Amino acid sequence: MTQQGIPGKRPADWTAEEAFQLAEAIHSRQTAPKIRRQHVVSRTVLDNFAVTGAKGPRIGMHDLFTGTTRDVSSRDATIEKDFIRIDSFASEQIWSDTESLIPAAHIAAKSRTVLNRPDQLQVLRRAIALHFGRSITTLAVVEQTWPRVRDKVIEGLLPKARPHLVAMLTKRDGRPPSESQVMAEVDNIAADGVEKVLASGAYARVRIEQFYDQALERFERSGVEVVHVPTRDLIITDNPVLLRRPGDGQRSAMARMAVDEAATIVFPLAPNLLISIGPRNGYGSANQQVVDEINRSQIAGAHRFVFHQPGQDISHLVSAHPAGTTP
Repeated sequence: MTQQGIPGKRPADWTAEEAFQLAEAIHSRQTAPKIRRQHVVSRTVLDNFAVTGAKGPRIGMHDLFTGTTRDVSSRDATIEKDFIRIDSFASEQIWSDTESLIPAAHIAAKSRTVLNRPDQLQVLRRAIALHFGRSITTLAVVEQTWPRVRDKVIEGLLPKARPHLVAMLTKRDGRPPSESQVMAEVDNIAADGVEKVLASGAYARVRIEQFYDQALERFERSGVEVVHVPTRDLIITDNPVLLRRPGDGQRSAMARMAVDEAATIVFPLAPNLLISIGPRNGYGSANQQVVDEINRSQIAGAHRFVFHQPGQDISHLVSAHPAGTTP
């Protein structure tokens, strides 16, 4: 995703300082190409839930904040403007590398041939990792953890910056500075430089890549279970990766659970097909009770929108989310 990385290191293993250095480099390239309209759920997945009509693929969209439902083009569903605010063309290229492979992997999963295709199993892993990393929740986690990261970045910069700061302050004031004066100057520098990297979206862009690769690294050591559903009742939301611990009644927010803590990681690939990260590869099936439970868990973890086949009645699933709920 970044045009430069850390030689010999995959993004999953970047330190906080290394991630910030890459963000600084991106921040300095303010002229990098941008794409304003970005899907947080791949259109190649949304089209599995859509019905093709005269105006192209259409999908049902329920707004949990207003309680309203309407059909929209899959082209316009799950769009977040400026989700990645800087150098987003490069990140979209990374996403498309996976998204372009999803349809063939979906066919292999549906026909129960995917377990014989390690390359297609890897596409399914990448699809889940992609939707884990490229999510609204990921952005929230980045912002929530920024103060701690900021302190670590400043702590890492201080040894290199101290001689320069001491010389500068000594020349300015005519005497060596106190430790508090040095730290005050560090805070000034951070406010002027470090915070701008966050404000530009460069740090979030790097961390989204890292979330994606950390999830993929974990999934590469795991199996993929393909779960067939006898009906076409599965739904998908704008935050579709379901992480669960044993005994969880509903989705646990990613802000409270790291991917390594989850016992099961589930992603609806189509109205009649789930893919799940687990201990081994295999095929499975789900009855209506399990489907309803997964759908409710999906809704519990949604940011705002629930997507389903046009005409599908999901009122019994969204009844716990009264109209007018604010984000």
